[in-house]
Amino acid sequence: AQAIYSFASAALTTFGHAARSPRLVMSHSPCTLPFSLVLLLALAAQPIKATECLRTGSADIGCDADANSLLQAKRLRDRGQSALHTAASHPQDYEHEMTMSVQHYWQRVKGSRPGTAKVKTTIEHGKYKGVTVAAGCYLPDPSNEQRAWWGYECSINNWENGTFYYINTLVDPPQFDSAERGEIIAVACENVYCPSPPVDDCYYSPGICNKDEWCWHQEHEKFGYWGMMSRRGYGEQLSQQTNTFGWSQPPYCDGWQSHFSAVSTNGDNESNGISAQSVVQSYLQWCPEQAETPTGTWRPIQAQCVKYRKKWESCIDNALSYPDAAITPKYKVLETSGMPFERPLLCHPDLVCTGADYEVMPSTCVPKREKDACFYGSWWDSTMCPRKIAQERYKLDGGLNWNLTIESLKTAILTYPGDIAQPGTCVFWSNSTWAKGIYSNRGDDVERTSKQLYQIVGLLWPHRVLPPPPSYDELMAMLPNPYTCDGVTTAEICEKMSQESADPKPNCVHQKLADAASLQWQPCKTWSLVHFFMHNLPDPVPEVVANAAQALAAFLGQRFVCDDCRGFFQEGVIKPYGLPPISAKGSDIAHWYWYGHNVASEHVATTRGTHPWLTQIGTQNTIKVPANWPTWKMQNPWFMPWSTSVNQWTSSWTLETAEHNECVQGTKLILGWGHTAGECLDMCVASPQCDGFNIEIHKLMGGPTCCFFAGPVLTQPTLQTTCYRVIRKRP
Repeated sequence: AQAIYSFASAALTTFGHAARSPRLVMSHSPCTLPFSLVLLLALAAQPIKATECLRTGSADIGCDADANSLLQAKRLRDRGQSALHTAASHPQDYEHEMTMSVQHYWQRVKGSRPGTAKVKTTIEHGKYKGVTVAAGCYLPDPSNEQRAWWGYECSINNWENGTFYYINTLVDPPQFDSAERGEIIAVACENVYCPSPPVDDCYYSPGICNKDEWCWHQEHEKFGYWGMMSRRGYGEQLSQQTNTFGWSQPPYCDGWQSHFSAVSTNGDNESNGISAQSVVQSYLQWCPEQAETPTGTWRPIQAQCVKYRKKWESCIDNALSYPDAAITPKYKVLETSGMPFERPLLCHPDLVCTGADYEVMPSTCVPKREKDACFYGSWWDSTMCPRKIAQERYKLDGGLNWNLTIESLKTAILTYPGDIAQPGTCVFWSNSTWAKGIYSNRGDDVERTSKQLYQIVGLLWPHRVLPPPPSYDELMAMLPNPYTCDGVTTAEICEKMSQESADPKPNCVHQKLADAASLQWQPCKTWSLVHFFMHNLPDPVPEVVANAAQALAAFLGQRFVCDDCRGFFQEGVIKPYGLPPISAKGSDIAHWYWYGHNVASEHVATTRGTHPWLTQIGTQNTIKVPANWPTWKMQNPWFMPWSTSVNQWTSSWTLETAEHNECVQGTKLILGWGHTAGECLDMCVASPQCDGFNIEIHKLMGGPTCCFFAGPVLTQPTLQTTCYRVIRKRP
């Protein structure tokens, strides 16, 4: 290691002198001269050594595709490969499937959204006074209180070793930036803290827990390389020179080379007053070549120190023990089954656990999740919250109107495993309808998936609340499809245009792909649609509709965008509680989705701030984070009472439809012009005095239009007219 450091230091000095030549910087990306240096320093700095490939002599036997998802989860990047060639478990990893031009353009779009800091800003007033926020990150919004208010593209700088120098890609053009620990940085991470705090392993390093902590371990069958398969074979080397295994590389590292090349520097090789050498040095420390993800993702046993639970906190069970303490197991296991604790919910030895049935956090008093709230986190874009908009903009106490339902449906219909294809790439859209040839197999599977979901949606559609849904073709025409751009007739053309530079102006394909990716990144819309449907099922529920409600759960368990999320849904919800019931009672089905979502929400990043292994709920964590950003400040209430769910999602009106009939004798109202039943419904619902409307063919307008009315009415048969009566539910 000493020899490597000496050689690397000399190389860095050479690079530092050479970097003063702007010509050299512009003609050599970090993957040429600097990247030899990256490898040397990373090898010297990281005592954990793990390789994915079994080498025989000079032949590389196993560095390509593997057929096992557990092995893919290792994500070790042999030979400096980026996340493009590895399995993704974090949704932002899918972003790197886009072409670099689309990624660069989308970064600029995200950094210029309303509410973001235009320059590096130090907050001068309020509860976050003194916090410095990088340009491109959201600033606190008093009208929308969030714990992680900076947005999913930014994070809290958790680097302990001095100033962090990095590339801010949320500004236009990209520039070098710097930050001290605790500042908000324009770096996407799998955690609200970036880099993620390491989790010390008390299994490989016994005796590191304090007196008020216990060693919580997890054990799995066939989690080692011996239980995995690949097409070409893999070997394994593991060093135990350190007890820190719970560390993951930020997504920032994946696109670093491209972003570095995109920064314009002056004659002194600086941008924004920061030298390229400083940025490279920070990169070498943040993004080493070896052990870039926790080896705990595939080891059969892993453990960490956690605090004992205190009085009135939740618990799972008592730990197995015997009167003769000498024969009590070293590691705590459940008294009832002898298995390790799934969550670290063990009472202090002076206390006892009462036990309960709630799988992930039994018998716990937890804060209630409030009505109409979507929480920001480190994984998804939750800035467009359907129920919050419904309450604030449309004054709807419950449910969704037509516009919010369609906007949510546009996100839901893009549901497809992001590890196979995502809508920010041409692959997603390249089906046989648009472009035969390359990618069409995956594109055709995307189309089959969306048609299956549309079939399920059609059966669950709340006809008692909304007019009929748009057709499949009408819905797909609402989406930002790159094949609707002029001249894009083949997958090759689409791919070529996506790789063109987006400077100074993005082309049509850039814009379509970025807009499509943005839609899919808003799963709060998908789940809003699900709960809205389930709380407004017909009574009684026909069997075909109950089947669709059950099929939707299976669909989400198999086809949801994020593979990590699918795993939580399958293991944490479907496995212990089964699928939704086939019941004629709508409340039975809605109750399953309510309870299942409460179980799943205990895991999610908007509750914890990151993956559940990296951050525990409350004050149990032993990880190191900035003093002014304790983990509990990043966490949100997740358990919504059933009564709140009913009030939030049940529509405050029902809709009666009479085709080929006109409602007459009511008092006419002037509320505006609408051309579809959905548009007219939204205008009527927004007006307290409106009791319905007629849709008729208007000769002067040249198409359908609506006429609103108030008061009791009679209907009379009239061709080409449909009467809609809005019956409001009184408190």
